[in-house]
Amino acid sequence: MAMRPSRGFQKTIFVIALGAILLFAAYLRFAVVTQSLVWGPYRADAAQYYNYAYNLRKYGTYSDEQETVTGHATDPKPDAFRTPGYPLFLAIFASQPPNNKTFLMIELWQAFLGTITVLIIFLIFRPIVPPWLALCTALLTAISPHLVNTTIYILSETLFTLLIAAAIYVMGLHFKNNKWFFPSMLVSGLIIGLAALTRPVLEYFLPCVVLLLFISYSRPQAWKGCAVLVLGFLLAWGPWVARNYASVGKAENNQLMLGTLHQGMYPGLMYHDDPRTRGYPYRFDPNYARTNKNLTTVTREILHSFEKNPGQELSWYLIGKPIMLWSWGMIAGPGDVFIYPTLITPYSSSQVFRITHAFMYGLHWPLVIAAFFACILVWLPIAKHYFDTKQVFMLRAMSLLLSYNTGLLMIGAPYTRYSIPFLPILFGMAIAFAYFAYCYLGQLRKQSKANYATKRRHKV
Repeated sequence: MAMRPSRGFQKTIFVIALGAILLFAAYLRFAVVTQSLVWGPYRADAAQYYNYAYNLRKYGTYSDEQETVTGHATDPKPDAFRTPGYPLFLAIFASQPPNNKTFLMIELWQAFLGTITVLIIFLIFRPIVPPWLALCTALLTAISPHLVNTTIYILSETLFTLLIAAAIYVMGLHFKNNKWFFPSMLVSGLIIGLAALTRPVLEYFLPCVVLLLFISYSRPQAWKGCAVLVLGFLLAWGPWVARNYASVGKAENNQLMLGTLHQGMYPGLMYHDDPRTRGYPYRFDPNYARTNKNLTTVTREILHSFEKNPGQELSWYLIGKPIMLWSWGMIAGPGDVFIYPTLITPYSSSQVFRITHAFMYGLHWPLVIAAFFACILVWLPIAKHYFDTKQVFMLRAMSLLLSYNTGLLMIGAPYTRYSIPFLPILFGMAIAFAYFAYCYLGQLRKQSKANYATKRRHKV
């Protein structure tokens, strides 16, 4: 009779496997930073983020104004066009005007943050699925070309991905000890606030968590948890609103939101179905500046588009947008997994990078579809037959997160780049669905064998 490996031995193998995945994640990220060459890294969003950080560091003013060669004639004028989460991170490094040395330092730290994210994703799914499946989730996160490649751009994706994972992880810590419920909700709310300051897309996610708390707990407990959660969020978000009132006279600048709503009205993200305008339809619309002034003009333009082509717009909003959001290639940009034009990349020169790229490319849509079914399944009664209370809570939290992001961007512009920070959660949900399917089919097989054996006994 073969002896089963001892628990100690299994744990050792398990720790070695996790360590190997983390090392591989670090290798891919640090290698892509040192072996890539981005054409014009100081451009568009990246330039704005860096300007904010530099002005904050040098002048103590949160402003997007670009310093000229001779410097500002006066201190830059404060604004609130972008939230300060990522610029605050950049401010650690941005002591000089934009330069390649500083960019490299930022990218190396982003490679480190990306590796930490792999570990956090593993910690999230370790209590939900068997260890080897939690390792699979970590591995998918480690080798995802989208997640690896975001480290080479001065953009918020890497930091935002880490904050999303951290918020979900901390939210589930209260299951380890009942006394941790309020600290867990407080810190989770704080991290959600920091994530919203990094990417405002999470600004309205809090009501989803409130809904989950009321579904999962008694009303008194849910009310208390919500109060602490909101308090944590306000500790992060409140100072930003107060600063805006003091500096610019209003709570926030809604220009980015208006642009997202307006740009999302073009079917296929093309102006008049012209492929040459794909990804940037607003640049070719002569009426864009006139209709993008405020929420009223934007809403009127969207409604006008629905009146002209109701079938096309409805199909675009309900089907085309979610498909585009979770598709593989970048819609606005050079395509594939590149946000900005990248002249040199190990994804074209290294066999290891090419293999991981091909592997994830082949798995992309199966993972998206499996995660979609998982997001529905966790709300059905059958989920409680295969997952315990804690697991169902965590899976529902992640289902809400993915559904919220999809729903919000079905209203706005579904640029593929906006889905990247949510990919680790999507991978884990896909793995959870695969585990459910395995257990469910196994149970059906056992029932079938039992029924067959019963029939045979009756015949005898």
